[in-house]
Amino acid sequence: MDNACGKCESCETGNEQYCHAGFTVTYNSPIDDPVGFTYGGYSQRIVADESFVLKMPANLELTGTDPLLCTGITTYSTLQYWSVTKGMDVGLGGPWETWSHGSQFCSFHRSPHGHDYHYS
Repeated sequence: MDNACGKCESCETGNEQYCHAGFTVTYNSPIDDPVGFTYGGYSQRIVADESFVLKMPANLELTGTDPLLCTGITTYSTLQYWSVTKGMDVGLGGPWETWSHGSQFCSFHRSPHGHDYHYS
């Protein structure tokens, strides 16, 4: 996401993806710009609200951080939201990247049935 209204109930509670006024996503969102749409990772530059921008520590290689900010944070935040703990079965679905990050984040979990993961 690049932007949201920041004023509605969803935005004020940190759920900008449910913004009542709508939000701007990184890929193919209509914008008030001569190009007309966002181009995400194919862009040479991007304009985003400062609350949607992170400063990366200097000791991290940028090529290794982008997967963590996409499917990585999507998977991790979901596991945190549902309070996944050791011994729980975890179903992973979606694109390969989601499975990959999900299995890495869950590698410390073991299901009571002896499986490392439960893929659905």
